Amino acid sequence: MSARPPIDRDQLRARCLDDREFTRQMLAVFREFAPQTLLQLRQSTETMALADARRHAHMLKGSAANLAAADLQSAAAAAEDAAAAGDAPALRTAVADAEGFMQRCLLDVETMLGELSR
Repeated sequence: MSARPPIDRDQLRARCLDDREFTRQMLAVFREFAPQTLLQLRQSTETMALADARRHAHMLKGSAANLAAADLQSAAAAAEDAAAAGDAPALRTAVADAEGFMQRCLLDVETMLGELSR
């Protein structure tokens, strides 16, 4: 696991133009939809539905990029590449990595949402 924070707050703040409400909305949307996308990625990986895995990995990569979650974005990109190549072991590894990074991101999201509500 990476030592850097799950979400680069400075980058996120810049992407949201220092708008606290917009930042709160971005975090809430991520919290609501990203775990489901990761679950769909996991399920398509388990069934080796590679086109679906690639699509879900791509969606997760975009969600992570929007939030400035570099480690999650990198893991999702690796999953997307592995699915495209039909590399099942690499896909399983990338999905497992993404699951770990997702947990860290979700904890950070909760912390940030709490800070923004003050």
